[in-house]
Amino acid sequence: MKDGDLDRKNTRWIFAATSFFVVMFLFLAPFNKGLFVGYEITFERPLYIALFCSLVCLTFICVYLYRDWQLASHGDILVALIWIIPISYFIATLEAITSHWAFIEAFVRLGWGVFFVLGYYVARHSAGYNLLLIALIGSGYVIVMFGLLNWFGNAHYKDAVLAERLSSVFQYPNAYAAYLIAIAICALIMVQSSRKKKYRIFHAFMLVPVFLSLLLTLSRGALLVLFIVLIFYLTLLPWKRQLISLMELGIVGIAAFAVYGFAVKTRGQLLENYSQGVTLRGWLLVLGISVIASLVVLGVRLWFGKLDDNKADKRWSPKHLALPVVLVSLGLALYVLILSNFPFSKILPAEIAARLEGVNLQSTSVFLRNTLYEDALRAGADYPVFGAGGGAWSVLSESFKSYPYSSSKVHNFYIETYLESGLFGLIVLMVILCYVFVLLIGQIKKKIRETNDDIRWLIFPVFSIVILGHSLVDFDMSFFYLSSLVFLTLGATAAISNRPIAAIWGKGRVTKAFASGLFLVAIFMIYKCIIALRADEYYRSSMNVLAEEGKYAAYQSAIEQAENLMPGHSQYLLSMAQLNQLMYRETKNESFSKTAEYALNRLKAIDPYNIEAVEINYDLDMDRMNFDRAHEVARRAVALFPWSIGFYENAIELNLRLGSDASLLADKRREYSNEARLLVDEIERRIGRIDKLPETERLMSRGVFDVNDNLQAQFLMLDVMEALQKAERERLSTESKRR
Repeated sequence: MKDGDLDRKNTRWIFAATSFFVVMFLFLAPFNKGLFVGYEITFERPLYIALFCSLVCLTFICVYLYRDWQLASHGDILVALIWIIPISYFIATLEAITSHWAFIEAFVRLGWGVFFVLGYYVARHSAGYNLLLIALIGSGYVIVMFGLLNWFGNAHYKDAVLAERLSSVFQYPNAYAAYLIAIAICALIMVQSSRKKKYRIFHAFMLVPVFLSLLLTLSRGALLVLFIVLIFYLTLLPWKRQLISLMELGIVGIAAFAVYGFAVKTRGQLLENYSQGVTLRGWLLVLGISVIASLVVLGVRLWFGKLDDNKADKRWSPKHLALPVVLVSLGLALYVLILSNFPFSKILPAEIAARLEGVNLQSTSVFLRNTLYEDALRAGADYPVFGAGGGAWSVLSESFKSYPYSSSKVHNFYIETYLESGLFGLIVLMVILCYVFVLLIGQIKKKIRETNDDIRWLIFPVFSIVILGHSLVDFDMSFFYLSSLVFLTLGATAAISNRPIAAIWGKGRVTKAFASGLFLVAIFMIYKCIIALRADEYYRSSMNVLAEEGKYAAYQSAIEQAENLMPGHSQYLLSMAQLNQLMYRETKNESFSKTAEYALNRLKAIDPYNIEAVEINYDLDMDRMNFDRAHEVARRAVALFPWSIGFYENAIELNLRLGSDASLLADKRREYSNEARLLVDEIERRIGRIDKLPETERLMSRGVFDVNDNLQAQFLMLDVMEALQKAERERLSTESKRR
């Protein structure tokens, strides 16, 4: 959307509507748990509302595309290519392991496409460019201050402080840390680019709360990403600006470290005994040090900025790599100190020192992530071309994990993309990212030859690079808010780095057909959003009726209506199956049994790896005293979920029961006892594997996979049964010889 486009009335209202949506999204959306895609029904409603609004916004964009779009630049080509990402996920839904979550993940990718196009067209206009910068950074500052409000006890957002680590709206410290890095670099750029002193002071003032919040997350991976992004940023600046930037960061860093210990102490005092005086004292210290630091940063900027007035010195040259090389060398030296068990506790706050000293190749975090990656790649090898569908790891992990850890996320965006959408989806994603960053390299080459002090254009690529980089070791992209910002800033990056090409099709039938098709997709998905929200209302109604009134008929009616609207929804079917199984257990009414069986059969077809469904299926067959079917379910459960000790317990108990059934032939009873013995051997083999794990992982794993008292009793019963069977065989053999 070029500046001249806004002269047309029909374009102005589209620009205004899309810009308003972007601003509202940036400021409001994060307060819904960052719109986390968590494969639980509690996360769905705000996600559908956000997607609904995004798709409505897409219909406006389609109107603009239909009237004015032509493939006359690289950015226009990206606007067309971006939709292949959701297409790859919709293809994966055809043979998805878990159909409902696969559909939601595909829906989310459609939202990514919307935000990419929004970023591209809003940032093409100077007013939109400035609005996007202000809203992106302003919303970040709001989230930062909200996080500190929770730290100092002024707000009580659920899990804003998680295990004494600050997580703000995201309820996950590592994701919040990645977001803070992006905001910190953006604020630093604004300090350097703002021409008015009051703006420089304001952004410098906010840098202290941002860095303090980053320290309070205690995220090691985020600090590494901060270092790498900072090196990238400095390499784009002339050497004098590099020095000024490092001085400013040093001032802010010292201020944040100075207040860190006091902030931790204040938090502890508030947990023991909340006091407004303690809270006020904490805020006064943070704000006071922030004011002092901002004034010192301004002084540095005014004093040393005069040294940067020579235009010749402002031009970038290869010699300006000297300082980044020195910093990289210092970073490597720090890494060597970490591996050599250097006592950081002597020079750093205890909490930060403990996190650094815990970094090694056998640490829990590193070991778990390496195992996750290997297991996910092994699972992905079974679905190499188009993937296993969105949310695949949330169910496949029970079958493919190497030991009994618990993680519904792979902690690596790119491996997870490969697992969910196969090589096709991964290649599409990487091609689009590379396309944008190739355009960015052209922009960088152009800009480093200039002497303009305004480097605000770096904010968009830096923001996306930080989140995408940190997503190599965590699941930041599973927060729809963060992933939307990534694609919003990627679109804006494409806009500021755009280069014209010869029009391929112009304003002809192809572009109009594409815009029309996209409009129809948007309308259809808006309809699906409405259906999903309506189904969610029925589901919530069914839960309320059951909790408040205990009326089965009203519950069943509401849950059936929800399931009819969303027939592939695992949670609706699970709820139906579970309640009806429990009702059958109490009443022995076959109608409940049949309803539960219907729900379980549907679940087996659309979500075959659902562990809860298998548990309910086993309980239902045991309630029916259908031991043969229960035996098959137990065997299948052990095969599908080899690290769930409860299924071994069920299977051994059932084999013992059948093995002692006098109505069965001796050979059949012996088969059951032999199967029980194989299960015991498998438990011992897996415990042996657990004992080879690092200490923390071993203790955690033995806590969830170990021989309990009931299993011990079963082992003794099996020994007795085998002894009796052996004695019976010997007796029969002796009698046979006498004859």
